[in-house]
Amino acid sequence: MDNAVAKPKVQYKVLPRAELRRIEPLWEKLNDHHLKNSTHFSDYYGLFSFKQRMEKFQDPQLKMRIEVAIIDSKTIGYSLSSITKRAEAVLDSIFIERPYRRLGIGTNLAKRAFAWMDEEGALSKSLSVVYGNEEVLPFYRKFNFYPIRTELNQKR
Repeated sequence: MDNAVAKPKVQYKVLPRAELRRIEPLWEKLNDHHLKNSTHFSDYYGLFSFKQRMEKFQDPQLKMRIEVAIIDSKTIGYSLSSITKRAEAVLDSIFIERPYRRLGIGTNLAKRAFAWMDEEGALSKSLSVVYGNEEVLPFYRKFNFYPIRTELNQKR
């Protein structure tokens, strides 16, 4: 008897800039994850709001891409990417609800974001990983992302 569980059917949808708030509930879960796992700056994530984080995306000269993953009409994941005037691309944020991890959804969202960056002529690509969340480093290695430096911030 085969015990394999069928993979759910995932729809991917690119959202217009005006629908940025649609990812807020998932972003809040990611921020909460960072709050719980940040070794030194959990107080920062406790005060960090979606509105503050999204200020960057108010710049009309910044190209941005919001993509969501949907299963059974429920948004279960997203990726948020941007490209500056200087063609510097950033995978700003990616999150998949815990029950849907390890199904390839995050990989698909990342691949699609990086392909968009290439299509838009990005000269560089980067992303940041919160200290304390190193468990995601193998995921990013699949896309040839490696640490280049460690940035330190003074705790107040």
